[in-house]
Amino acid sequence: MTMNPAELKGALEAIIYAADEPATLDQIVNAVGEEKHIVRATLDEMIATYAAEDRGIEIRAVAGGYKFYTKPQHHDAVRRFHQKPPPSAATDNAGARNARCNFLPPARHRPRNPGNSRRKTSPELSRRCLKSA
Repeated sequence: MTMNPAELKGALEAIIYAADEPATLDQIVNAVGEEKHIVRATLDEMIATYAAEDRGIEIRAVAGGYKFYTKPQHHDAVRRFHQKPPPSAATDNAGARNARCNFLPPARHRPRNPGNSRRKTSPELSRRCLKSA
């Protein structure tokens, strides 16, 4: 299989992005069906391009393979992104409603209470939860 340079770069990006562990050169060569020296040269070019361009990610050769990483200058922004925001009244109410919706037992397991018509049954609450979602 012969790919043009743009197709090969796209395939390499996709493979490295999709890999849970660093993708080895042999794994990549087998996946794209190109010669090892062509794949290695293209990876070297991509590593240099990602490093030189103003991107938030880079490709690194690690643990015998290749993997995407965020650039060090963006680590603080990524950490802030992954932090949980402080709870607010709006999220607290939504969280309580979602917890109630997610943990209601099925109606057949709930005790019947025919004397209290104001009590919501599980199906009624489920419909309410679906409307609010």
